[in-house]
Amino acid sequence: MFHNINTSTSIYLFIISIFLLSSCEDTPSTELDGFGDFVNSIEPVVGANDITMDLKNDQSENSKFLVTYSDIESNPMINNGQKKAWCVEWDISAVYGVQNNIKLYSTEGTEYWKKINYLLSRVEQFKVENPDLGWREIQVVIWSLVRYKDFEIDKIPDYQNLGRYYNNGEYLFDVELAKSMIEQVEAEATASGNQKFAIIAENEGQTIITASE
Repeated sequence: MFHNINTSTSIYLFIISIFLLSSCEDTPSTELDGFGDFVNSIEPVVGANDITMDLKNDQSENSKFLVTYSDIESNPMINNGQKKAWCVEWDISAVYGVQNNIKLYSTEGTEYWKKINYLLSRVEQFKVENPDLGWREIQVVIWSLVRYKDFEIDKIPDYQNLGRYYNNGEYLFDVELAKSMIEQVEAEATASGNQKFAIIAENEGQTIITASE
């Protein structure tokens, strides 16, 4: 996709190429908002610029996806192996299976990603506090917190192809729990002090994120 990950222009081309593909749910891409901030807030992970990833649905429903990374060189951010994964777009199709020449990017300590990173750092505590918390609530919270695309929980009935979240006139997740998590993250998140942060994969299809080690 691009050859010099140290230039802003190259990163723009990467992000544009992702968004022109068709994330999670097979609908046309919405107009981007905060696009420049999204692009400029990520940095390459050293030792993870030519790796292999294998993306699958999480059949245990502990996360949206399971992704297996290999060929990552030793670094303090992320290791090889299977990870829980999520997407940051609700309107682009996932591309499953093995992809090569994948590049990973870090969001550590960035203002733009502080809410997502707070959530990733707190998600296990949220599960302790709310035993019924499932992957759907976590995923819609992520969509709601990412600022470059319009997504609102109350508008889900109007969005196309979100049948795993809303079907036959009913939400398939705890709407009030998701909203309360958003409110807590909005009130408490800071750009520093998070134990974990999002690692973004440059891949075909929607933009995949995993938590750092």
